[in-house]
Amino acid sequence: MNIKISLPSDEKGFIGRECPKCYEYFKVKFGTGLPTSICHCPYCGYTGDHNEFFTKDQIEYVKSIALKEIMEKVVEPQFRKLERSFKELERATRRRFIQIKVKTKCSPMKIPLKYYQEKEVETYVKCDNCGLEFAIYGIFANCPDCGKLNTSIIFKKSIEVARKRIHLLDVIKDDDELREAILEDALSGGVSTFDALGKALQSRYPISSHKNLKICSRT
Repeated sequence: MNIKISLPSDEKGFIGRECPKCYEYFKVKFGTGLPTSICHCPYCGYTGDHNEFFTKDQIEYVKSIALKEIMEKVVEPQFRKLERSFKELERATRRRFIQIKVKTKCSPMKIPLKYYQEKEVETYVKCDNCGLEFAIYGIFANCPDCGKLNTSIIFKKSIEVARKRIHLLDVIKDDDELREAILEDALSGGVSTFDALGKALQSRYPISSHKNLKICSRT
C-alpha cells in the first residue's frame, strides 16, 4: 500500500529540516535552488538525501496520517468483511440442531492527526550561487543545496540593516536618548557582523601558515 503525503509549509512557503548529525533546525523553500535530492546541513556540513532531514514533528505527523489511512482502507474493511462472514454463518445454521448466534459491535476507530507548526528562525537567505531560499538560526551558514558559504550576501544584508537604522536618525530629531540608542545598536550590529564574518571565513578556509592571524574591529 503506497500513501502519498505532502508536508505543510509555513506562511512563507518554507518547510523545516533537521540535520541527522547535529540535530540543528533550518528551513528551505522547495522549488527554488537546484533540482537535487541531496541536502547539505548549513551548520555542520553533513551531506545526505533530503529524506534523512525530516524533523521529529514531521515524522509524527506522517505516522499519524499513515495510521489513519491504514485503519480506514485496510483494517476497518477487514473487520466489516469478517462481520459479514459471521452473519453468513449465523444464517447457515438457522433452524438447525446447533445454531450459531453472532452479535457484533464495531465502531469506527478515530485516529487523531498530529498537526504541527514550523519553527521561527532568525535569518532568511537567498543563495547568490544557486538561488535556493532557506532560513537559519544565526547569521552565516552553508547553502543546503550547493553547499556554498553565503558570507558575502549575509554580510551585505546585515550592513543594509545597519544603514536603515542610521537613516532613522534623520526622522527622529527630538529624542536624543533614542537617537543614541539607535546609533549604538547600528554600530554594535555592524561590528558583530564583521566579527562573525571573519570567524566564518577563518573556520571555512583555515590558513595553516597564519595561525596567529586575528581579525580586529574598531569603533
